[in-house]
Amino acid sequence: MTREKGRQNIRDVLKCKDKYLWDKLEKVWSRCIDTNLTNLALIHALSVENNVSSLIPDGWKFERLSSLELFALSAASCLHDIDKCWGIGKRFHGEISSGEIRIHFANYGLDACQADIVGWIIKVHDHGDFDFDLPQDPIAIGSADINIQPLAALFRLADILHADYYRVDKDITADPKDRARYCIRGWKYDDNGRIIFCANPEQIADLEHIHRAIAMIRNDIERIAPILQKSGYPYEVGMTEIDESKLIYSLKTEKLCNRPFLGMDSFGEDDQHLFKGRENESKELYKLLLMNDPIIALIGEAGIGKTSLVKSGLFPIIRKTGWKFAYLEMNHDDIFDNIQKLWFQIMDNENPSEMSLTQTLKAISDSNHHINYLLLFDQFENVLEFANSIGQIREAFYHVQAMRFHNIRILLCYRSDFEDQINPMLQDIAYSMRTIPKYYLNAMDIKGAREALLSGMGLVNIGFDPNIGVESFVDTILKDIEKNGKGFYPPYIQMVGETLSKKALKEENSIIQKTLYDSLGGVDGIIGKYLYDQLE
Repeated sequence: MTREKGRQNIRDVLKCKDKYLWDKLEKVWSRCIDTNLTNLALIHALSVENNVSSLIPDGWKFERLSSLELFALSAASCLHDIDKCWGIGKRFHGEISSGEIRIHFANYGLDACQADIVGWIIKVHDHGDFDFDLPQDPIAIGSADINIQPLAALFRLADILHADYYRVDKDITADPKDRARYCIRGWKYDDNGRIIFCANPEQIADLEHIHRAIAMIRNDIERIAPILQKSGYPYEVGMTEIDESKLIYSLKTEKLCNRPFLGMDSFGEDDQHLFKGRENESKELYKLLLMNDPIIALIGEAGIGKTSLVKSGLFPIIRKTGWKFAYLEMNHDDIFDNIQKLWFQIMDNENPSEMSLTQTLKAISDSNHHINYLLLFDQFENVLEFANSIGQIREAFYHVQAMRFHNIRILLCYRSDFEDQINPMLQDIAYSMRTIPKYYLNAMDIKGAREALLSGMGLVNIGFDPNIGVESFVDTILKDIEKNGKGFYPPYIQMVGETLSKKALKEENSIIQKTLYDSLGGVDGIIGKYLYDQLE
């Protein structure tokens, strides 16, 4: 169903419906602001009230909710965190605020009946134990019958939804929860009437903080979802809308000058601004992933860039489309350690002890049937030596290949010189079902090699000797790289680029002269010295 946010503030509606209650409510807010609320607490209180106003359709404010209910929701927004002003701990602080309001109601400008309603709403706003802590609906207030549970669920939802940057009093924070809040800009409805959060991450780590925060929010809302759904309020959280423009800008401005070339290191997801020349391969691998084959293989010689292609090419693409993924480097034969690493990259709770790999994949798949999961097993050739793990890996892959976990895909990365040894295992896993498709990653073509070299130099504003022609000079370097017998081998491009850029920066020269290149022994000399230094 489609939804629209309510536009009229509940206090403004109350003013139209009941001038006496509105005047009393204004005094509640004024008194609390003068005595209890800090600036940050006031912002939170007003934001919760705004969320309540947005969650209730405008027509309902006049037709379905009474003046007393509107009054109670606004007063609860104002008073729900008063205990925090006294330095009370967070655990069940709603219960303390509720007790204070119901006992000392006159101090807050309420009468006893109003304090009861506000107190009930506030009591469960931080833990949601509605069955235990709330009276059975309806409760009698004078001649009116009030259903507390829908009001309390609505208020709890409004409080949960205030998870944005207004709740952080400083821009720079290392706390994961505050980082998530700082990046979240607000919420809206999607076409299906679900709540979606809008976020602008600035760092790669922010993405993880945001996803964990939204997972916790989703879990909190699920506890009150039956009441919300029955009452006609939104009760589902959809996919987070991520604006990566600030993240990309941050990567380009803060990191590119540190190291425009990575030498022998592989590219990670936060190096995507440096990862050039493999755009076609990234798209081709993504298209293969969308063909619904449960297991696919990425094969190439050592150092050709398999890990970099996945981390810097594929991962950013699938992240934008809502996939979750995990990276597992198969460097040891401890299946339970590998399971834990897999679990904590995707799930938000502790992994039950001693789950098998098959049970783990089933739990991941069942956690959200609307999300696709990609699990990358890198350096998969090492599994051939895993006496302890090989059985569990085979069993889990049988289930995945049989599509028993419909939303899980597995990507195997391994060296081409191990293909003959791995093929029998894959044939056994495939059995009589569809074969496992393979993508062979080769050396770069000259267009990609040129882009990788020039883009890295461009990031640090370094050019090539114009006296002999930039294109001619670059082509000379690339042909020298190609002569080494591996084609346009990505690590060689990175080694040459890193060496030349460092030399130019050290000499404070924005142009790489042909004489500098020759003095280093050309490509052969640069690569030889680079590898020697690595060994040293």
